Amino acid sequence: MSIPNAPSGPHIISAYGTITSAAFLTPQTFTVNPAITMSRSSGSPGSQVTVTGSGFASSESGITVTYDGNPVGSAVSATALGNWSVTLSIPPSTSGTHSIAAVGPLTTASSTNPLTFTVSSTIAVNRTSGPPGTQVTVSGTGFATGETGITITFDGSPAGAAPPANAMGAWSAPSPSLTPPPALIPSMLTAPPPRQVLFQA
Repeated sequence: MSIPNAPSGPHIISAYGTITSAAFLTPQTFTVNPAITMSRSSGSPGSQVTVTGSGFASSESGITVTYDGNPVGSAVSATALGNWSVTLSIPPSTSGTHSIAAVGPLTTASSTNPLTFTVSSTIAVNRTSGPPGTQVTVSGTGFATGETGITITFDGSPAGAAPPANAMGAWSAPSPSLTPPPALIPSMLTAPPPRQVLFQA
């Protein structure tokens, strides 16, 4: 059998038949423990993750999901069967593994078997098209703590330098730090409008 949804704590397993009554059997006790699952196990800071809990105390309120021990998202309440679900954003954090758990007034974080979320590095640009000479701000997240020597490239060639990442692995190279190198851009002096160069991150 598969244990159905049920709140945490002891539950009784028994059996009966057309001839045998459950009253003649010694019931067995099964203890339901709290557990959590999540919709994804990796992504960049800002990624949306749905965390689902089961086996929590019946109607337990004030349940909070934690990320590396720090509360994230809004507190939720379990149903009568001890189930709940919440969607949250991964906070700014460095690349690598991080712990996701859940805690409530009646449930400890350690009892839920914390899960591991792996943060990957990513970049974003404030604009994705424009003529040569366009100033572009490039931002990065999920880099190493205090990482230095970060170089921004355009078509694979160095095009600008980024400042060191902060303690959370984030950085931003604001305009005019990045200007597409003229040597890397096809001549557009004789090109008819409205041709543009597209930046690819």
